[in-house]
Amino acid sequence: MTLAILAAASVLATGAAAQAQQDDEPGTGALLAKLNGQLVPMPLARMEVALDVSGPIVRGHLRQTFQNPTAETLDAVYVFPLPEGAAVDAVTLVVGGRRYKGEIQEKEEAKKTFEQAKAAGQGAGLIEQHRPNVFRTSVANVPPHGEVAVELGTIDEASFTDGWFETVFPTTITARYAPGGMEPAESGAPPASLSIAARLDAGVAVDTLRSPSHTIETATRGATIEVKAAGSGIASDRDFVLRWRPRTGQDPIAGGLVEKRDDGLYALALVVPPSIDDRAPGGLPTQTVFVVDVSGSMAGPSIEQAKAALAVALDRLRPGDTFTLIKFDSENEAYSERFLPASPFEIAKAKRWVDTLEAGSGTEIVPALIHALALSENGDPASLRRVVLMTDGAVENEEQAMTEVESHLGGTRLHIIGIGPAPNRWLMKELAGAGRGTFESVGSREEVRDKTLALLARTERAVLTDVAVEWEGATPLESSPTPVPDLYLGRPLVVTAKLDPSKPLPKLRVWGRAPKGPVTMEVALHPAVEGAGIATRWARAKIASLECARMHGADPATVKADVIALSKRFTILSPYTSFVVVADEAHQDSTPDEDGLLPQGGTLEPLLLLIGLVATAAGAIILRSARS
Repeated sequence: MTLAILAAASVLATGAAAQAQQDDEPGTGALLAKLNGQLVPMPLARMEVALDVSGPIVRGHLRQTFQNPTAETLDAVYVFPLPEGAAVDAVTLVVGGRRYKGEIQEKEEAKKTFEQAKAAGQGAGLIEQHRPNVFRTSVANVPPHGEVAVELGTIDEASFTDGWFETVFPTTITARYAPGGMEPAESGAPPASLSIAARLDAGVAVDTLRSPSHTIETATRGATIEVKAAGSGIASDRDFVLRWRPRTGQDPIAGGLVEKRDDGLYALALVVPPSIDDRAPGGLPTQTVFVVDVSGSMAGPSIEQAKAALAVALDRLRPGDTFTLIKFDSENEAYSERFLPASPFEIAKAKRWVDTLEAGSGTEIVPALIHALALSENGDPASLRRVVLMTDGAVENEEQAMTEVESHLGGTRLHIIGIGPAPNRWLMKELAGAGRGTFESVGSREEVRDKTLALLARTERAVLTDVAVEWEGATPLESSPTPVPDLYLGRPLVVTAKLDPSKPLPKLRVWGRAPKGPVTMEVALHPAVEGAGIATRWARAKIASLECARMHGADPATVKADVIALSKRFTILSPYTSFVVVADEAHQDSTPDEDGLLPQGGTLEPLLLLIGLVATAAGAIILRSARS
């Protein structure tokens, strides 16, 4: 029995990925046993969800306990959801009243640890970053009357739309996954015992807090709001949604949090745009160069989506705005070498030109971007200058493109609209970062209007431009992003920094150029809860900057060593590390299982079952690399 389960664990990377390709939807938190040709959900006895919100960062804590109520040894499939884009940075297995913690190791070291544990007959799991997808894991030989539990720690960021922050945590346990053509059967089991609690420290004053999914009870303790789902029979048939609106006016507001760790202090500054109508008059006029990719890879639906996006963008322009367009494939050509007024006559002429666009040959993106940035920088310095690139990003010279954007950007901002079902999102996000701009992806014709308008609404009336952050009293050891992007309506600005713990907390000041003149904001820093995730956010930004430095010529070996060190210190998966968990004393948490959920003196089989569960959690980590 043990050998069969270990064999299942040893193929986590390949078997789980193959199953993920069969069905790309996230799982639903069900453990499905194979009985008489059907998949029957095993009872989920308890599920506990706790959220700690610090600024926009959401730290999730989840514990699920499953039972095998039969006297038979079962095979099972486990599928599990997490918030879209969330990352797992802690895994704890609970068996026999003992807790076993997963750890990050270098890939080769993790493989060695796993193989040694397997050879010694110990339970072990190996979780690697393979591809952006959710893992499904088959589990063999679930012991009779066994009870197993898994605890996951997650890091996510709240979204911000129409003046509201929102975080969503899935709690549904409906079975959807059916490998081998088998259909899930109804279990008839009563719903699991579910508890949901949250603690909110928004970093700024909160005007309104609500949940459209559950009835909640709240209590305020200083700057923290405590939230819990009310009632004894909390429904596990819907996601838990929590929304809060900052107390804003006609000007931006700012707040700050500091997280203390053994290795230092980590700060987060949050600047929230005002809650005003983004169609309201006022603000700087825009000067826009629309750059559209008409290369061969855009043939078919992609070119039609690009043309539709251009039509929407042109209609969005207002009196006082100016524009021109550039098309490119192996060569590039401007619709006009001078900026045209956004009059009905000129917009109608430009839309007729857009209608004639056809997909051509190669994708020479760099000359097109240089052309567009040169036009923009030679335009009106009093306008809000922007280049809006529409492309699928199907190029191989990504590093050259980013380098040229950084050297030619000037006072222009580069924004990207990704076109097609599989655009090069990594390139587009990096280009937008280099261009101090933002990015949207349009995956279908139905999304063209909403996604294009969303990007233009954010970028056409910047709240603050030329934003700078000053740390008075103690300069941070490191901070990101660098350079600081503009603040746009509908999207908060988040800056993280590592501070010197030997010095007093600095005074933080944010200033920038607003339509009505210079704006300065004083930001007070106050302590965040332990493990708030601020340090983790800084570390992830640091890893991204290291990888970017490698692309720009930094020594690959040095970058790899630095990334591995950060990955281990902050328990973050990276291209060079893996999660490994072993049932031995070295991985045992000294803290006993407080809830006493599991029987004492159990065998290794429940732990081996949990290895399958842990592999599924890796899918959420993979999602972060693809969608963050």
